[in-house]
Amino acid sequence: MNRNRYFFTLSLLVIFSLNAVSQVVFTGDELASDFTRGIELFNKEKYAAAIRLFDSYIRDNDDRDNIMVSEAEYYRSEASLALFNPDAEYRMVSYLRTHTESPRVNEAYLALGDYFYQNKNYRKAVTYYEEVNRQDLSREKLPEYFFRLGYSHFIRGEKPRALLMFSEIKDIDTEYTAPALYYFSHIAYEQENYQTAMDGFSRLRDDETFGSVVPFYIVQILYLQKDYDHILEIAPSLINSAGKERAVELYRFIGDAYYNKGNFSEALPYLEKFSTGTKISGREDQYQLAYCYYKTGDLDKAIKMLREIDSRNDLLSQNIWYILGDCYLQKGDRKRAQFGFSEASKLDFDKKIKEDALFNYAKITYETSYSPFGEATASFQKYIELYPGSERIQEVYNYLVSTYLQAKNYKAALASLDKIRNKESQLEEAYQRVAFFRGLELFKNMELQAAADMFDKSLKYGKYNRQLKDRAVYWRGEVNYRLGNYENAKADYTEFMSMPGSMQSGESNMVRYNLGYTLYNLQDYSNALTHLKAFESNVVSVRPEVMADARNRIGDCYYITMSYPEAISYYDKVIDFGKIDADYAMFQKGFSLGLMNDERGKADVLTLLTARYPSSAYVPNAIFERGRAYLVLNELSRGEADFNTIINSYPATPFVPRAMVQLGLLYYNTGQNGKAVEQYKKVIENYKST
Repeated sequence: MNRNRYFFTLSLLVIFSLNAVSQVVFTGDELASDFTRGIELFNKEKYAAAIRLFDSYIRDNDDRDNIMVSEAEYYRSEASLALFNPDAEYRMVSYLRTHTESPRVNEAYLALGDYFYQNKNYRKAVTYYEEVNRQDLSREKLPEYFFRLGYSHFIRGEKPRALLMFSEIKDIDTEYTAPALYYFSHIAYEQENYQTAMDGFSRLRDDETFGSVVPFYIVQILYLQKDYDHILEIAPSLINSAGKERAVELYRFIGDAYYNKGNFSEALPYLEKFSTGTKISGREDQYQLAYCYYKTGDLDKAIKMLREIDSRNDLLSQNIWYILGDCYLQKGDRKRAQFGFSEASKLDFDKKIKEDALFNYAKITYETSYSPFGEATASFQKYIELYPGSERIQEVYNYLVSTYLQAKNYKAALASLDKIRNKESQLEEAYQRVAFFRGLELFKNMELQAAADMFDKSLKYGKYNRQLKDRAVYWRGEVNYRLGNYENAKADYTEFMSMPGSMQSGESNMVRYNLGYTLYNLQDYSNALTHLKAFESNVVSVRPEVMADARNRIGDCYYITMSYPEAISYYDKVIDFGKIDADYAMFQKGFSLGLMNDERGKADVLTLLTARYPSSAYVPNAIFERGRAYLVLNELSRGEADFNTIINSYPATPFVPRAMVQLGLLYYNTGQNGKAVEQYKKVIENYKST
C-alpha cells in the first residue's frame, strides 16, 4: 500500500464517519499518531514495527467503534499475515468477527485466502476465497483471485470447480491466462475431453513457460485419438529434447503408430526401446512386440514373449493363443500347436480367429491321435454347426466320416450325432443305441429328466432295433415314476407288457412291481393289488427288501380297502421275516387291530414294536396310539403314562399337542377339571396353529 492510497483511505473514512451512528471528529494530532507511523511502516513492508505501533495505538484508543481503531486492527492483522505469524489467522478472524460491517471484510477474506494459498494450505485457502465477494474485487485483482481459487480446487481434486475458475480467465489477456489455460486443458485431458484439451494445449505451443511441455500432451491425445500419421509427424522430433521417462513414452507412441499402420519392421526397434526402458509393461504392449517378432520371422522370441503374458478371458488372450499355435506349427511342434489352437477356439471375441483356430485344432487332433467320437470328432461337429457355409465344410465332413462310426463313449457320440442334421439310416440306427445307453447312464446318475429325453430320442428311431425300443419304453416308465408322472409311468409299463417278446427281457422281472406301485400312488388299489400279488407269486429272484416292500404295499391296499384281516396276514409276513420294514408292518398291524375293535391286541402289538424296535421312527406314534387303546380299555393310568411319555420324551413330534388333548379329555372324564383345563391351556398357548 502506498502513501497516496493511505490518504485516499483517510478521506473515505472521514466521509464514512459523517454517516456513522457514533461520529468521530479527526484532528491534526492524529496525523502524527502511532497509527500514521504504523501505516508508513506498513507501506514500507516493515510489518513487525508496524504491528507494534498499531498495538500501541489500539491500547491508547480503546473505543472499538472508532474507525481509526478498526483500521489499526485491520492493518495489524494484515501485517501478521504478511509475516506468517502463528496468530495471523486468529487476528484477522477476530477482526472479521468484531467488525462485520467493515468495508474491509472482502479484503480481509481475500488476505486470508492469499495467506493460506502461499502456505499451501489449499483447504483453508478455498474456505476463505469462497467468502470473497468477487463482484467487489477490482478488475486487476480478479485474474489472480480466479487462478488461485482454481488452483486450490485443482490441488484438492475438485476438478469441476477448478474448471469453472480457470474458464473465467483462460480466454482473456492476463499474466494468469497461460497457467489457467494449461490447468484447464490438463483437467479436460484427465476427463477425456480430448478435443477441448487439444485446443487448449495448441494455444500454448509458443508459450515461454509451457511451450516445452504441451507437445507431449498433444502426442498423448493423438495417441488416444488413434491419429497415427500426426504422431509420426510430431513425435520423432521430440525424442532428443525429452527426458528419459518422456522419451520412453514417445518410443511407445511411435512404435504403436507404426504397428497399427502395419509397418512391423519399423515398429520393432521403437517397441523394443519402450520395453527396455519401462519398468511396467502392459499385456497389450508385450503382445505388440511379440507380434512384431512373429511377423518378422523371429519365432523363438515371439514364443518366449507370448508365453510370459498372463492369460485371461479376453480378445488379447485369444490372439495370443492363436499366434502361439501358428508359431509352434511353423516350428513343427504339433502338440503345442494343438493346445494353442484349442485355447483360441474356446474364446468368442474374434469370430474369424475362432473359426480358423477350431479347424486347425480339429485337423491336428485328427492327424496326431485318431479318436472316434473323441476330441477331433467333437471339434469337427462343432465346426459344422458354427460354420455351415464355410469353404472348408466339405473337407471337415470328409474328416468326420472316418471317425463317427466306432462310438463307445455315448455322451461324446451323441453330441457328435446331434450335430449332423441329415442322418442316413446307418446313423439313425446308431443314434437309437447311443441315446438308449446314454439314457441309462443319466438314470443311474439320477439326472431323470435328461434320461427321459434320451429315451424319447432313442424311441424316435425305434424302428431299427425292437428290443432296444421295448427297453426304452420300460426305462422311460421308471423315469416317469421317479418324477411323479404316474399316469405316464402307468402308460409306459402297460405298453411294455403288451409288446411281443418284452416279458422275456430282463426288465420284465420288476415290471409288475413297478406298475403295482404306480397304481397304488394313483389310488387304484384294486388293480395295484392285482399286479403286486402277481409279482409276489411269479417272481423268481428278487432282493429281500423288495419283496418285503411289495408285501407291505399289498397289506396297505387291503388296509385302505378295509380288508383288515387280509392286511394283517401280509403285515405278518413282513414281521415274520423280521429284517426289512418290520416296524412299519407291526405298526400297521396294531392300527388294523384297533380298527377291528381289538384294542387289547392293538396295545400288545404296539408294545412289542416299542420293545423290539426302540429306535424306530414309528415309536412315538405307537406310544400315542397305545395310549388311546388304553383309554378304550379303561386302563386310564396306563393311558396317562403313555401320553406323558410323548410329552416328556418326544417333545419335537406332532403328537405332543394331541397327547395333551387326550390327557385333558382323560382328566375331564375322571372329574379332574383343574388338570383338564391346565392341559387345554397348554395347547391353546403353545400350539395356536394346530
